[in-house]
Amino acid sequence: MTFDKKKWRREYYLKNKDKEKSKMKEYYNKNKKDLIKKQKDYYENNKENLNKKSKERYWENRIEKILKQRKYYLENKEKILETGKRLWIERPELIKQWKKNYAINNPEKVKARNLAKYHIQIPQNQICEECEINKATERHHEDYSKPLEVQFVCHQCNTKLERIEYVKN
Repeated sequence: MTFDKKKWRREYYLKNKDKEKSKMKEYYNKNKKDLIKKQKDYYENNKENLNKKSKERYWENRIEKILKQRKYYLENKEKILETGKRLWIERPELIKQWKKNYAINNPEKVKARNLAKYHIQIPQNQICEECEINKATERHHEDYSKPLEVQFVCHQCNTKLERIEYVKN
């Protein structure tokens, strides 16, 4: 049987957690400036690689997060919808503030959507241009700089298209 140093160290740490934490804290406080300088130097020297790894980790975990969110939503749909309705009734100023912030942060999107809303009617019985199955209920902009160029799509397809655009950016 071979001696596993990592395993032994982990077991020792778990048995003496408080003592080890205080040692680590003491070491950090003594060497704080040097440790921070080393961290900054390491980050500067490996910035591109660290950012690339960070993005990769984000997208690896993204699918898991989305699946968890969907599962939670489906299990708690009534509660979530009720909370949303209550929020609209009890705190309309909060909703107005959210909309105002969105308009400030995304002026091009808001302008394009408003122009399309007032100048382009969705034809009655229009079939979704994306899936060609459902009835079109929404307008989708491929490019917000061309506000009158829209696709007539169903809600599901519009959500998919928005998600694809989000991933591209």
